[in-house]
Amino acid sequence: MKKMIIAVAAIMMAAANINAQEKLDTVNNVTPINYDFNINMRSLSRYLNLSADQMDVMGYASDNFGYSVKRLERTKVEKRGARMQKALNINLAFAHKYLDEVQYRKYLALMNNSLRNKGLDNLLKEEGLASK
Repeated sequence: MKKMIIAVAAIMMAAANINAQEKLDTVNNVTPINYDFNINMRSLSRYLNLSADQMDVMGYASDNFGYSVKRLERTKVEKRGARMQKALNINLAFAHKYLDEVQYRKYLALMNNSLRNKGLDNLLKEEGLASK
């Protein structure tokens, strides 16, 4: 019985701590970072009018980028900005190589919006890597 009471108390303390952090983030206008970065290839293909070969390459690049972003969760805070920049550079290099200019510009706009919506652009700003 004693163990159950201690377990319940620990769970309640953890829940209170999470709730307090969410409130603190809201008060400080901090956008929480979502490290799940999945690209819907069907929508991307339709929007960019990708060929089958381009779709394969961009699918690989987006999977690789999503995996790299997910790994940022486990990376030390001071290294996240540099690793995010490296992952983004690799992704954009693939895109630039296999997309034409019109497709690449559209892809850049989509990536900028997606990074901003997920809160990942803050990692780049913290490191002074994002263009203003």
